[in-house]
Amino acid sequence: QLVPAGYKSTVEILVYDPQQQINAAVQKPIFPFVDAVGNDAMRTEINVLTSKSMALRVAGELGLDKDPEFQPHNPLARLAQRLGFPGLARTLSATTQTASGMEDEQAERLDLAADALLEHLQVWEDAYTLFITATSQNPVMARRLASTIAKDYLATQREARQEALQRVATWLKGR
Repeated sequence: QLVPAGYKSTVEILVYDPQQQINAAVQKPIFPFVDAVGNDAMRTEINVLTSKSMALRVAGELGLDKDPEFQPHNPLARLAQRLGFPGLARTLSATTQTASGMEDEQAERLDLAADALLEHLQVWEDAYTLFITATSQNPVMARRLASTIAKDYLATQREARQEALQRVATWLKGR
């Protein structure tokens, strides 16, 4: 009863389909890497997924700065809440928050939420697949975390490709 329930949600991103035959002269690789996807490229993508900037983007999008699960807790307040003393829990939480002054600083709360999100996140690769697993006390939040991280990651990949195409188009116009 003292340990809260935990839920996991996993999203898989296929980086490259090894079953598909690619003729390099006709078709470009699926991912933005010129050659076959190697270990260094996969580690780079894992670093992007577990970066503070990605966590800040997701925390802001999902409003994690307002979610109590992603804010620092007083362990005594948590214990009082679990034991059925909500008044004592609120008192202990309020003294912790006013002492640190975090309630007035939304940026600080978002930063703390991003740090907490990174603690709830696991990313690994297996063959040509990236796995993103998020945990939460709420099953819906676990699903939203994993899917939002994957969606935002794919959006940043799209944005990077569009910027590269725009630079090439500008260069070609100049030529």
